[in-house]
Amino acid sequence: MSYSSSLQWPRTPQMRGDPGLRQESESESASEMELLLPEPEPERQNSPFCFDQPPLEANHGHSYLHRYGLAAIDLVVWPLQYVPAVVLGLILNLLDGLSYGLIAFPVSIPVFDKFGPVGFSMYMLSTAVSQLVYSSGASAFRGANGSMLIEAIPFLYAMCETIVRSVGDGQPERIVATTMVAYATSTIITGAVFFLLGFLGIGALVDFFPRHILVGCIGGVGYFLLQTGLEVTSRLKLELSWHVMRELLRPNTLGLWASSLLVAVLLRVLNARFKHPLFVPVFFMIVPAAFYLVTATLGL
Repeated sequence: MSYSSSLQWPRTPQMRGDPGLRQESESESASEMELLLPEPEPERQNSPFCFDQPPLEANHGHSYLHRYGLAAIDLVVWPLQYVPAVVLGLILNLLDGLSYGLIAFPVSIPVFDKFGPVGFSMYMLSTAVSQLVYSSGASAFRGANGSMLIEAIPFLYAMCETIVRSVGDGQPERIVATTMVAYATSTIITGAVFFLLGFLGIGALVDFFPRHILVGCIGGVGYFLLQTGLEVTSRLKLELSWHVMRELLRPNTLGLWASSLLVAVLLRVLNARFKHPLFVPVFFMIVPAAFYLVTATLGL
């Protein structure tokens, strides 16, 4: 204890904790460390394109030819990451086109009984045009998938029935021409209204509709699709009458709509077991192949 107490070290300003000298000493040490450390490399942005990277110096060993070569590779490789999404969107649009395009015209009306392929073509054309507009930057959503507005099909049916009543059954050419003009005009008006809603930013007006009304509209569309599916498969105008019920239960007609119903039930049961997102598209791709395989085997 006597030795440690008798030992006196010189108390310099640094030992007394002079803030000015301590700050100067720290700055000198930091400057010396900066001289010893190598210069940091330029920060590279997180971008898929080489053109978005900062320019590299000559001492990095990267020539302009090498840089443009990497950019050319990026132009080929970078779009490939979107191929799965494109294929999935194509499958979904094909399925929707077969489901909704074939019922774009009321095939139960004799004038439109052969218009299933026309409706499918109309659906695919609408999908292609809308996808072209979205992919050109006209949509605020990234990766927007364009398709035909299928919720408008009940209104298209109402237009067809009104035109048939107004023109008469004896003039099929006038019915078809008037229907096509009405379809085109309604499409333009609907597109203009949706454009104005988005351009003016007043799409939130839909929130003023009560939720029960929206749910009722969706339920009505679901019933319409069920009714239209029965009409397309049975080629009957679905009405609440004993005649229609007897026609639906005839063996030939029953086999048409019951087979479609069984496929829907099978999909529902299997979908509860298999949760993979690609299960439903693959299932719908297998159904046509199985159909043609069965018909070819049985010689139908």
